[in-house]
Amino acid sequence: MMWHHLSRQPKWIDTVYGDTPPTLRTCRLSEVHFTDNNDMILTLHIDEMPPEHLWPGRWDKGYNRVALTLVLSGIHAVRIEGWSANNVANIEIRRADDGQFIVLTASGAWGCITVTCGWLGIRTLKGYRAEEGAHE
Repeated sequence: MMWHHLSRQPKWIDTVYGDTPPTLRTCRLSEVHFTDNNDMILTLHIDEMPPEHLWPGRWDKGYNRVALTLVLSGIHAVRIEGWSANNVANIEIRRADDGQFIVLTASGAWGCITVTCGWLGIRTLKGYRAEEGAHE
């Protein structure tokens, strides 16, 4: 099962990316925060652009990066080992072995974040233009 099919909004990714959703490899993790509702918000910056013919009408032709904000709800466990100003990470999202929870793992040279939660949501999927060589 592809990672986005574990989310509450898989069609958002299917509509913009078609048959080739982003792998979430070597993306930048720029934001992690917790809410009062037992949610964790993660913002990822993805270099893998969808095919231009599938871009939403409001996206500019000069966009070269996508910001994806995920909401992990019903947090069961969180483990954070390390942090950096440049958190380039490989993200894995899978069903837990027990079949009940979803597990997100973000890992890179800076460390690792592992979250076990009940639900995965996609809050936003936005295209933008980043300067060459910049990982924003």
